[in-house]
Amino acid sequence: MSLFSRNDSACKLVFDIGSGSVCGAIVLASDGSAPTVLYSFRSEIPFQTEAVGSRLLSLMLRSLAQVTLALVNEGFEAAGLAKKRPKISETFVSLSAPWTTSRTSLLSFQSREPVRITKDIFIELLRHSEDELRETRKGALKGSAQIERELVTSVLNGYESAAPYEKTAREANFTLFRSFSPARVTGAVVETITSLVHTVTLHFHSFAFLLFSAMRRLPNVRVFLTS
Repeated sequence: MSLFSRNDSACKLVFDIGSGSVCGAIVLASDGSAPTVLYSFRSEIPFQTEAVGSRLLSLMLRSLAQVTLALVNEGFEAAGLAKKRPKISETFVSLSAPWTTSRTSLLSFQSREPVRITKDIFIELLRHSEDELRETRKGALKGSAQIERELVTSVLNGYESAAPYEKTAREANFTLFRSFSPARVTGAVVETITSLVHTVTLHFHSFAFLLFSAMRRLPNVRVFLTS
């Protein structure tokens, strides 16, 4: 399917929520093709020297509502979709600090005999990392919930592997990325967006992980996530 065929199922919304502004976009995407931004709108979060906690959240949500209304009231018409509003198949929300915090951790094992790497092995490594998990929670925002848990690198017998499962190794090291956001923040964001536009699914991501994922796709670029 071409990006320009404007199939309803390919229409998505993308929001970038930072510390100083909120941006939203209507994006057309399809498998095997680069996404096309049909319309975007950015709203600055009003600057106040002592805007913290609930006050800062209120200001952010006001900007988010302005952006969402712009997408609904102006964006679809500007994108040539006014006559037949497309169904929004997915909505993606990227959160930056102070709305999210993240941490990377290392899971590893060694064995005298080769071991087949399965998802059960990986889950077992997670279970045996209770100390690390507790430390991660201490570094998370108070009252936060995990929004991402991604395996970013796998090294088997000293060699990086993009597909570690079902391979055998005597030594394995996995780098795990986790991000967290306060439940009151994610809940308020969901309520603000869905009260103005219907979306089938809504996903949260951290800007740090999205940047990492984009950068490592570039040729001759090697990037690392550090805690």
